[in-house]
Amino acid sequence: MTKKLLLLIAVSLTALFAGAQVCEPDPNYINASPGIYPDSLPHAFEGQGYETTITIRTLCDTSVLFSGIPVALTVQALKILDVVGQPNGFNFNPDVPVWTNPSPCTPITGCVRVDALEPAVTAAAIGVYPLTVYVDVLAVGNPLPSTPTWVSTLGSPPYGSAIAFSDYVLKVDGPLSTIETAPTDRFWVGLNYPNPANGLTNIGYNITKPGKTELKVYNMLGALVYSNVYQAEAGKNIIAFDASKFGAGLYVYTVSNGRETITRKMTIN
Repeated sequence: MTKKLLLLIAVSLTALFAGAQVCEPDPNYINASPGIYPDSLPHAFEGQGYETTITIRTLCDTSVLFSGIPVALTVQALKILDVVGQPNGFNFNPDVPVWTNPSPCTPITGCVRVDALEPAVTAAAIGVYPLTVYVDVLAVGNPLPSTPTWVSTLGSPPYGSAIAFSDYVLKVDGPLSTIETAPTDRFWVGLNYPNPANGLTNIGYNITKPGKTELKVYNMLGALVYSNVYQAEAGKNIIAFDASKFGAGLYVYTVSNGRETITRKMTIN
């Protein structure tokens, strides 16, 4: 996927459940080049709640075309105006309205939470949904604008000269009883199924070559409550996690292949 968005945006995905606390930018991309991360959204599955995050990273300066004229901009702040194209019941929420530049030329990082409660992910939602993310920046231009201006106020409503990113697709699949739909060309970790869990729950993942993977589970206070290393075969694998040993609540789990770590969340009843 093109990591452009006029060299302003980087988006990362970490998991958050609908109605939970605000998102946090994925630490794997906190020092990444401006762009949008990860390259694609994880699939949603019928009958499961959905949770993932879009993290945003910008350059401190760039240029845009305004009325056909190139304008150099110094970026001071960033906010998400809108995400359009998602199926009914899926919500896209920035963690805070605005992320600001803390110094004269420091990249800005933020994120957008994507979530859906289990009842919203029905058979009627199954399909492929191209998404467009509209991003607004507060900037000073050379020669114009001479004072800090949100680019959404320049040009025609509703988004003015806001930056439109339309490379993302959200796919909603049928029920996940296996990980048949897991991508096979990259490291991938799915949401546990069933979720919420009160006994055994399956965590499906894919790795591209045989090796060790590590599962870690944290409670919402950040305390590590479970850790184990597994020997995995190349391709699709499943960890059967016994959730009955843990109290009810929301938990974070990570699966690492030694080079990459993917974070998801599970609810235990």
